[in-house]
Amino acid sequence: MNSRHASKAIWLSWFAMPIIIGGFVLAEPFDPVPHEFHEQSALSASQMNANFAALTADLNALRTELDAAKSENTALNERVSELEAAPGSGVCPSDMVPVGDFCVDRYEASLWVRKDGQKVVCSELQEAIDEALSAGWSTSEVYLGFKASDCGESGKKLCNYKQYGSPIGCSTHDGCDDYPQTFPDSGNWTTPIYSCAISGVEPSRSMTWFQAQQACGLSDRRLITNAEWQLAVAGTVDPSDTDGADGRCRTHADNVRRTGVGTELCVSSWGVEDAIGNLWEWVDLWFQAGPTSAGFTQGAGQRPWPSDYVPTDASDGTRDKTYNVNGAAEDRDGQAFGAPAAIARGGAFDSVDNAGAFTLSANPSPAYLLRTVGARCAKSR
Repeated sequence: MNSRHASKAIWLSWFAMPIIIGGFVLAEPFDPVPHEFHEQSALSASQMNANFAALTADLNALRTELDAAKSENTALNERVSELEAAPGSGVCPSDMVPVGDFCVDRYEASLWVRKDGQKVVCSELQEAIDEALSAGWSTSEVYLGFKASDCGESGKKLCNYKQYGSPIGCSTHDGCDDYPQTFPDSGNWTTPIYSCAISGVEPSRSMTWFQAQQACGLSDRRLITNAEWQLAVAGTVDPSDTDGADGRCRTHADNVRRTGVGTELCVSSWGVEDAIGNLWEWVDLWFQAGPTSAGFTQGAGQRPWPSDYVPTDASDGTRDKTYNVNGAAEDRDGQAFGAPAAIARGGAFDSVDNAGAFTLSANPSPAYLLRTVGARCAKSR
């Protein structure tokens, strides 16, 4: 058989079989090409052209079915991811890390909406941010979800998102509080805002405890408990007094740093980043406050921890503080006698050597907000 005849025999044999890829039947056996021939037979030019035309049509049909199978497979993978991330699955979402029998945000939370009103999926948001950063978007453009040159008719994915709670350069409590009226301080929202642990952005802050709780819940998570936070922070190296430029926890600076950027020396044994410093983090715990009045980190501070809890590199040998554990709780209008105290943990970018794994403040009421206070979510697995 000459090479032309051999090739034709291979074509006929191949197209007589169903095509199966990854469990999907992409095509049943194709119809035979119009002109069969055998050894010593010959085909005219028109017959050869007809054969090639039929082969091309069959290949195009295969491509169409392959594209459909890929689409179906993508949808199936998304559904599998949803089921894996569901409580009881044992698997954490991509922006969380396993800690014991639960999941914890890898980074301090940032709060987002989709401009089309749909629910924010954290993994999709991270992909959108990575795409925008790779395209050279500034931190302000990322925050707003808008860059004129990239947000046209077929714009970048991030054009459909917007962050709240940390406008770039904000330096006051009210200046960082840009949450809409539909997501008020009371947490009684009419338009949802979602919490994700996203890398490459400034974490959200100037939120009340109620707003933090709602944002976590709307993302199928919950505000981390005090006991969970303590478990998750274990192994984080307490740097005492540093701006964090070398990758250590940020405890002495003018403002927050971006998540997942230069934080490699501020990671717990579980993989949780920036639990010490950067922002205080609301936890799901209220105390009954007593009669002593104090500012958020002023006055009624105590150092109750054993001496061996002192960071090994603490310059002055001080131990982590608790604030106002037995005192009146503070809200935006001052001291609110009779209000419960909501707990924040870890310290912030300006806490200096008072930040740490055992640092706790019971100064604020749940209705208070500060540019130094953010949140971290958890969920069962």
